[in-house]
Amino acid sequence: ALKFSTNITNTKNWIFIFLSMVSFTLSMISYYSGQAFIPLFIIGLVFIFRRSLIQIFAKNKKRLLPFAFLGVMLIPIFLNIFSPASLIRFEGTSVFASDPQRSIEYAIKRARALEKGDYLGVILYNRRVLMARQTFEGYISHFNPKWLFFNSGSEPHKVPNLGVLYLLELPFIVLGILIFLRSKDVDARLKKLVMIWFLIASVPPALGTQAPHVMRSYNF
Repeated sequence: ALKFSTNITNTKNWIFIFLSMVSFTLSMISYYSGQAFIPLFIIGLVFIFRRSLIQIFAKNKKRLLPFAFLGVMLIPIFLNIFSPASLIRFEGTSVFASDPQRSIEYAIKRARALEKGDYLGVILYNRRVLMARQTFEGYISHFNPKWLFFNSGSEPHKVPNLGVLYLLELPFIVLGILIFLRSKDVDARLKKLVMIWFLIASVPPALGTQAPHVMRSYNF
């Protein structure tokens, strides 16, 4: 990866770019979380390597072909994503679907705020604020050590009595992160890429119900 970042114009590297486009597409087809994760990840890639990309495309417009190929491959995927059947499933499993109990609770509090002239309360107990709160709660729930390393026994999609990770791995994870971030042998752009991956990997499961969700957080 370091060689690629310093010599991106090499023809052999462009073969790898083409193969990565195919892999990205297959990832989006394989599971729903990839349809949210991959576009965000590609945006992160483009942002980090933007200067190199501008330089490359300025020299030779033909190098846009792999990205054009990706665009063609994504057409049937986006048609499927926005099909009526997929949208119905999304409405039923996304955080944007109304939570009856919390929606009623927010509606009551908003009505009371209106009666008292509490405009701050009217804003805070808005339906959109509820959706934003649910998304945020779903996102940070994937960083909960209790969920990562333990299992209450009633959590779906988990091996009984096991967390997502072994507790024994925790010190090595922390040590690995520190060594990775402090290492001078790793290009700064690649560090940013891994951090972006780390930060956006929990976005897809956060947009769905039942967060934290093991199957939707494979990228994490």
